[in-house]
Amino acid sequence: MKKHILLLTGLLLIITISTAQQTMQEFSGILSEKTQNLKCTAFDQMLPAELSRSKITPFVQPRFRQFKSRQNDEWVIDSTYYYKWSLDLSDWKLSSKNLFYYNNQGNNTLILSYKWSDGTNSWKKYEKSIYAYNENDQNTLYIIYNWNDQANDWVGYWKSEFSYNDNGDLILHIGYLWNKDLNDWEYYYKSVHIFDENYQETEWTNYRWSSENNDWQNYLKIDYFYNNENMTEYIRYRWDTDNDVWVNYLKYTLFYDENDYLTKTITYVWKEENNDWVFDTKTIFSYDADGKLIEEISYHWYQDQNNWDYSTKYSYSYNDDGNRINEFIYFWDSQENEWTNAEKTYYDYYENGKLYKKEAYSWDNNLNDWTGDIKIIYYWSIFTEITEFPKAEDFTIFPNPAEGNFTIYKLDLNSGNVQIDLYNMQGRKVYSRSYTLNGPSDISISLPDVSKGM
Repeated sequence: MKKHILLLTGLLLIITISTAQQTMQEFSGILSEKTQNLKCTAFDQMLPAELSRSKITPFVQPRFRQFKSRQNDEWVIDSTYYYKWSLDLSDWKLSSKNLFYYNNQGNNTLILSYKWSDGTNSWKKYEKSIYAYNENDQNTLYIIYNWNDQANDWVGYWKSEFSYNDNGDLILHIGYLWNKDLNDWEYYYKSVHIFDENYQETEWTNYRWSSENNDWQNYLKIDYFYNNENMTEYIRYRWDTDNDVWVNYLKYTLFYDENDYLTKTITYVWKEENNDWVFDTKTIFSYDADGKLIEEISYHWYQDQNNWDYSTKYSYSYNDDGNRINEFIYFWDSQENEWTNAEKTYYDYYENGKLYKKEAYSWDNNLNDWTGDIKIIYYWSIFTEITEFPKAEDFTIFPNPAEGNFTIYKLDLNSGNVQIDLYNMQGRKVYSRSYTLNGPSDISISLPDVSKGM
């Protein structure tokens, strides 16, 4: 089955064509024999293709994480399957799965999420995510729907709208929550990003919507400072609603070596009683000869002792291809004066270097042993094998927007059986029908009881 996905004015059009196609499970079997014993697949917010980075960029603000579909090659995530650890079974137990769909540029346009039901021994709809893009392949719209069993329909949950500058930098993000009472989207979150002439971000401001004032209210702000291309400091402020002024909250300073690798960060908190910044945490970064991060050690400042003491340690190792294969987290036990186990994660890869499996465990002090947290299996597929996106010359839709009747002119996506599904922006399927094409065809669709623009 090939799915052609197009976001129209107020509609998501999905055209499914019955064709012989090799499935991702078959691709996975070709790539590795490890999948032969797996009965199913799971969803993770897709990990970066390269878990190992030559340089560390600190996470300096709560920006929305843009979903990157295709990592500069022909492979895309086909599906991911989650497993959770069962104490009763002492084994991994199937939990959920996600299926990914793409447009012709390799951008993820749809994610369908399901939870596994032991009671019915079947998959249950859980969540649906829709993505739209501009002509520069930049994500401009992101909508999440949750499945409502009582209504037997998708219900809106979250919507994000994005805007960019000429350099492709995100400059505006507006987030909405679905208001069930109003049956409409309602403002919740807004972030504004400001860049200098070198396209370095100098300011980030976050707002929350006030229904009482019917306006945006200041919430958080960050100022960024640089030395050439390296960020050297950023200061985080919170909005004081009583005095209507920004007040200091956190300050971060960053240090680099001669190769511009981040080697140390120091965090300060603002103390009103001192009217000054005071130490809070410190992190030291270490790298191997190839510039890959192998260790992070965090310290906490103890004001009463006037010194630093260990807090958390992260260690990483890699395979010969440079892919991260495990990471360990340790907590410092000040009484025993030693590092203690906290968490560990293993990564495994297909022969082509794509991520195959992630397994995460936590240390159980009562059992004095590791217990499973989550396992994720990743299935990949050749981009050209799993989806196609209709080009403008493939067909024309008129009128668009429509008041309920429109025609798809000269639909020519190969002869054969075609199914057309139409969804409105609330995620509800408003039309579904199968057709048989014999060359370019015109298909008229009538949708009664819908408003203009869907």
